[in-house]
Amino acid sequence: MQTTLESLDGNKVKLTVEMDEEDVKRAEDETLKRLSRQAQFPGFRPGKVPRQVLVSRLGHKTIRAEVINDVLPKYYDDAIAERSIDVISQPEVDITAGEESGAITFTATVEVRPEVMIAGYQGLQITVPNPLATDEDVDAQIDKMREQFATLNDVDRPARDGDLVTLNIHGSRDGEPAEGLTADDLVYQVGSGGIVAGIDEKLFNATVGTEFELDAEDAPDGPAHLEVKVTLVR
Repeated sequence: MQTTLESLDGNKVKLTVEMDEEDVKRAEDETLKRLSRQAQFPGFRPGKVPRQVLVSRLGHKTIRAEVINDVLPKYYDDAIAERSIDVISQPEVDITAGEESGAITFTATVEVRPEVMIAGYQGLQITVPNPLATDEDVDAQIDKMREQFATLNDVDRPARDGDLVTLNIHGSRDGEPAEGLTADDLVYQVGSGGIVAGIDEKLFNATVGTEFELDAEDAPDGPAHLEVKVTLVR
């Protein structure tokens, strides 16, 4: 196999691959072996179809096309590796010789990773933070993992900070339902400071079945009245 490489505009290269006749002959033998295993002709067992029968039934043109389809991906990959080309797209392949007989030559035009030249970086220094973890860092990470993999259990006691409560919330404005402020089975962590101001104070010490109302001045899209029911404490 012989290869040549030509640089093109637009971060592309044109790779030309020439297979000699010996390479093509070996590829043709492998293709015929594969076709013999796959072919189903009356009077012949799979894998036992003679070469001349395959050529006669399928035709030289069909077999040649199969050979090209079989060898092109391999020889393209080998050429890319040989030339150390950093491709970033699928190639545009064109058979330039050997579609019917003889040595096969094809070209592959493909986009490559652009080379970026940055001036002025010489002499720059970077300070890397100390990678050593303190005992506090380790404890914080362990606590985080505990929270991620903790098992949630239903409790009968009043809710406290850190508990997860399941809520039914119904919001309204001027007596009409407020869009985006109604949710059933909403899971919320007590003390997290979410939803609206004042809700954590209402939820602290709440139990399953607790119901309360809250005027939320900071509700999305403006002040709203909320009706909240606690359905689960975990």
